[in-house]
Amino acid sequence: MQPINPSDLNCACGSEDKTLAMRFLMERPLQPARLEEIARAARLTLEEAALALAELLMENASLISPAPETFAYQPDDQSLHPDAVAASLATRWWGHQVWHGAEIASTIDVARRLLESPQAHGLLVCADSQTSGRGRQGAAWNSPRGKDLLLTFLVRLRDWNPPASLLSLYAAGGVVKALVDSFGVDARIKWPNDVIVDGKKLGGVLVERVPEHNLAMVSLGLNVLSGPADWPGALRREAVSLASLDGAEWSRRAVLIELGRAWETLWDEASRDGGECVLRVWRERSATAGRRVSLIHREREYAGVAEDIDLQGRLRLRLDDGAALTLPAEEAHRLRLAE
Repeated sequence: MQPINPSDLNCACGSEDKTLAMRFLMERPLQPARLEEIARAARLTLEEAALALAELLMENASLISPAPETFAYQPDDQSLHPDAVAASLATRWWGHQVWHGAEIASTIDVARRLLESPQAHGLLVCADSQTSGRGRQGAAWNSPRGKDLLLTFLVRLRDWNPPASLLSLYAAGGVVKALVDSFGVDARIKWPNDVIVDGKKLGGVLVERVPEHNLAMVSLGLNVLSGPADWPGALRREAVSLASLDGAEWSRRAVLIELGRAWETLWDEASRDGGECVLRVWRERSATAGRRVSLIHREREYAGVAEDIDLQGRLRLRLDDGAALTLPAEEAHRLRLAE
């Protein structure tokens, strides 16, 4: 495969040299460092360090150069520059390669162009803005520029090869675990792909298996800093963001780092136990289990109690007439929770 030029995708791509230099500067914000000091700390040659720093400056990576061959990092917790993200990660494989676009059609479209990457497992694409963002069943996903998390990452379907319904719950489960364990947010999973807080939608996941590449694309739109003024009128009663929960100044990058940690941990565990861990997360944090729901299946409305999910991620619904219905995510539409 010929290497893809990041500019062809309207993106910046992280590199090992840039990340090493960035990590050193991020550990000492606002403290100017000479080129020689950066090269020595990052274990780069002077030429490698100079090239990496020049690229970081060109990519607006929150660096300044107050004097010749002198550089400093200006803290910006909202920046998703690929090397700032990579420098902050503590994962083994998730986010090992990071791509970022200020404004792109969608992270899914960029990720699709990268499916043939030799190290696709864990590759991450994120964006500040999408012109053609989409959610489940083709619905548009609206997000104001630079306020929320918009991303897609790739996973190799090898040690664990879940069907789409279970993959969707893996994706939502990782989000919920990160928010609960790292930030204390009472987030829950609404089957099959929504993350909700107090009955309002905080985010949604979208998954797509790509069997010809033995990969899957996992996408997320998560409301972080946006608020009612940013959302279409119809969404204002149904949506919520992290910032609107408590009024705090959330860091998009800090949330992304914890998401990556949770997704990597959950994927590794699922690869060992065949996905049982995903079922446990869903049962612990489900907004659907035990609730009366209604949904559309094959153009007919059904109502009953959501009893559980099976190991394929399908919903087991006990209908009002006592009959049982087991549905994969792709066959259920407009699921609503009873008040």
